[in-house]
Formats: sequence, C-alpha cells, structure tokens
Amino acid sequence: MRELLLRLKAQPFIAMQILVVSLVINLLSLASSLFVIQVFNRYIGHGFPGTLWTLTLGVMLAILLEWLFRNARNHLMAAINDPRDRNLESRAFETLTQGHWELIHRIPPGMRLEVVREFETVAKTLSPVNSIAMIDLPFTLLFLIVIHLLSPMLAMVTALTGVLLLVLVQFNRLRARRDGPMLFQAASGRNALIHSAAQGAETIRIFRGKEFFKKIWEERVLQIQRTKVRAELGTVTMQSVAQSLVASMSVAIIALGAGAVVTGELTTGALIGANLLAARAIQPILRYVSLAESLARIGQIMARFEQFREIPLESTQGVILPICRGGLSLKDLGFRYPKSPMPLFESLTFDLKPGESLGITGPNGSGKTTLIRMILGLVVPNRGQILVDGVAIRQLSSDWWRGRIVYLPQEPTFFSGSIRENILLGHSGIEDHTLRQILETSGMAGYVDHLPDGVETHLPDQGRHLSPGLRLRLALARALITDGPIMIFDEPTEHLDRQGKNNIFEILNRAREQRKTIVVVSQDPEILKGVHHLIDLESKPVPTIQSATGHAIATPSPLQSTVS
Repeated sequence: MRELLLRLKAQPFIAMQILVVSLVINLLSLASSLFVIQVFNRYIGHGFPGTLWTLTLGVMLAILLEWLFRNARNHLMAAINDPRDRNLESRAFETLTQGHWELIHRIPPGMRLEVVREFETVAKTLSPVNSIAMIDLPFTLLFLIVIHLLSPMLAMVTALTGVLLLVLVQFNRLRARRDGPMLFQAASGRNALIHSAAQGAETIRIFRGKEFFKKIWEERVLQIQRTKVRAELGTVTMQSVAQSLVASMSVAIIALGAGAVVTGELTTGALIGANLLAARAIQPILRYVSLAESLARIGQIMARFEQFREIPLESTQGVILPICRGGLSLKDLGFRYPKSPMPLFESLTFDLKPGESLGITGPNGSGKTTLIRMILGLVVPNRGQILVDGVAIRQLSSDWWRGRIVYLPQEPTFFSGSIRENILLGHSGIEDHTLRQILETSGMAGYVDHLPDGVETHLPDQGRHLSPGLRLRLALARALITDGPIMIFDEPTEHLDRQGKNNIFEILNRAREQRKTIVVVSQDPEILKGVHHLIDLESKPVPTIQSATGHAIATPSPLQSTVS
C-alpha cells in the first residue's frame, strides 16, 4: 500500500483525477441497486410500464457511463504505474552497472539477479486493476452509508464482515513476512546454481559433477516448492474463509432483512437492494484480502531495493585534468579484505613518473589484481590514497579517468553481441580502418578474416566458446581502442603462444617509445626485465620495491603456431 501511495503522490494531478473519477464511478454503481429497489417498490406495486421503461433507460445510461469512466480510470492508473515501473528497473540497473564495484561484488550474483527480477512482481501486483481495487477501499463507506439509510442493522452486519475480512488481511501479511525472505533466499540460490551450471558446463561433464549438481538443484527446487506450496495453501485457505464470510453475510442480511420485511420495517425492494449494496461494499475489501500477501512481499522487495540503492554510485562529476601526463603515486597504501586475518599489503608508498614502467609480481592471492583495481578506482584502499599527476583518484571523474587507461584484465569478460560491439563498446566513433589496424595489432585479424560475417559475427554465450588465447586477444583489441597515456596489463601473456607473446612485447615496446606510463602484472621474466621498477607483493605486509633495468623487451622470432 505504501508503494501505491508513493506512486499517487509522485503525480498529484493524475492522482486527483483518479480520485474524482473513482467517486463518480462508485456513485454510478449505486444505480443498479437503486433500480432494483425502485422496480420492486414502484413498478411491481403499481404496474405502470412508463415507470419501468424510465428506470431501465436510466440504469442502462448509468452502466454505460460507469464503463466509460472505468476505462478512463484504467488509462490514468497506467499513466502513473508505467513511468514508476520503468524508473524502478532503471534505477536497479543503474546501481548494478554504476554502483561501487567493490560493494556490488560483495552481493552474490544470484541475489543481484533476483533483486532486479523482483520488479516483475511489483508491476504485476500493482497493475491498474489491482491498484484501482485498493483505491476503491475508502468508497466502501459510501455503500455503508446508503445501506444504513435503508437499515442500520444490515449496515452493521456489512461493517462487521468488512472488519473480519481486514483481520484476514493482517494474517496474510504476517504469513508473507515469514515466507517472503525464505522464498527470496531460495530463488537467489537457484539463480546462482543456474549461473554456475551454465558457465561450468565443460567442468561438470569432464569431472562427472552431474550428480553433485543434480542433488543441489533438487534441494533448491524442493525448498522453493515447499515454500510456494505453503504460501499457496495459506492463500487458498484465507480466500475460502473470506468467501465463507461473504456468504454468511448474505445469509444474515436476508434472514434479518426478511424479519424486518414481515414487521413492515423494510420493503422487499430495499432488502434485495441492501443485499446488492453489501456485496458491492465488500468487493474492494475482498480484493484486498487476495492481494494482501503480494502487497506484503512488495514491502519486502522495496526494502531490499532500498538497501541495494544505498550502494553509492561512482562519481561522474569529478575533476577532469586538462592534460593527463600519466604520473602515478601510491601514498601509504594499505588494504585488508573484510574478515581477513591479514592485510594484503601495508604502507605501500611509491612514485611512478610519466613514461616509466612498473612491474607487479607475487604469488596467487598476494593482491596483484586488487592493486590494479585500486588504480582503476574499482576498489577503495583501507588506508592511504592513489594520485594521478598529483590529484587523488577519488576526486577524479571515473569515466574520464578510465578513458585515459589502456586496460587488459587477466580474466576478460564479454557480452552477447557482435565482435565489433564487444571491441568498441562506448567508442562508437571509431572508423573501420582504425578498427582493422587494432585487429592486426592484437593478433585477432587472422581469426576474424576466417569468419563468414567478420567483425559482425555474433558472440554467443558471452564468448565463452572462444579459447583463452582468443579471448585475451579480443580483450587486447578492446583495450587498444583507448589511446590513453597509461597502460595497465594484468598477466598479458598467460594464455598466449609465442607469436601472441611477441605481439604483447611489441605493443609494450611501442608504448615505451611513445612515453606511455606502463603498469604490468606478470610472472613472465621477459616482461619483468624490461620495467623500470618492480613491486614484489610476496613480501608481507610491506611490499618490496626495487629498480630494474628498464630495457626494451627482446622479441624473439615468432614461431609458427596458433592460439590454443
């Protein structure tokens, strides 16, 4: 209900129109009951045909007008709901794509997916029909007043039924508060399992993990099914109780009203009309009973969404330097992952001048990629700061800063689009001849030339069918689209053959000649011997920093081999 009120409050002019139209609709809906009363009291008693024709035409006109106003109200409600639904989904996707990377990745992938998908439930529950049913709730008083004018006793019966139905609503809400979080956790776990099974299809088959995954899948599905069945049984039970209450109300009205008719306190027409009015008065409450569980879950969904939205967005309004020379400074840098007993590193202080190269080495898990992500502005250090040309990274516009970096990640990811789209992404202005040069430089040209559709070839399954070497070359092409003064490569030769490595060596040497600042994470001695400085993260907690030769990397003659 709170979400509906927020939607109405956001567009007060349309909301006011809906309330006015709702009042007119509910007044017009009185016509059918008043028609019955008048037919029994006036026409049957006197038998004058003109009276019947007049009453019939009047009620048909009221029904037609009511239908027209209902259609208009549905369109008005859609005008309120549609922008809000789009806005919620856009805000969730904005947080997913622009929220602080480190905080986003602390949320399990299955849970992230479920938070975004849950807005389908919100849109379905707060559809125009359901929203209007809740807007009609206050107009129950209008019908109670009319029934009271006919018979205070019958109005009391109707009001008591309404109160009991509202008590059922509270029971439904309590059940939803219990079952909702359980269903969310189970659905998140199922999503995570689907994601793992899709990405690890080869692993499942080769290492015979089918039974293992099948067992977990059946447990997750069983958990979801049990929660859903319990919720559905509870809903059916509540609806059955509600229907029984309404049926009992009708019986009580007829029984008590019949006694009043016999004593002359009530006419037959008034009795039948009161019964119709009571059914109409209870209808919005009955609808509210059926929606109570879904409305309670909407409250939980919106609460989770607000927590999700608390993740700060990366700043796009920061400082933009007129010239980026590429100087990097690490000032007393320290980082420890949450709940980790030991820091990855402490007191890391180092200055890298524009045009110099830095190698970062260390065993797996020593913090090499984490340090790179700090330079990229994805991870915030627990202590200290990183400066670019004397300006702290946190003060810079993140879009501008990353637009200055030629970045090759260790484990590149792609999306289900064409090769061209995966390479260009936000660089739509790149001309075809420039793209061709980049394909040749990265070593992707030979592979692309053998494809029937060339760079327009679609990458299914986010490019997971490609070999590690091809994925790295595709990521290298994407990196080279950015012609920035800083080059950051994370394990650039890990999956490459000799010719692929030579491409990397040539690119690094060309970058040295162009006076680009180079940061490279590598265990490759051929790369490390060519850097000016070396940070060894194996030394804990304070890394070892040493100067290296800074010579150009020798590029042996390429071997005749293909990317494996």
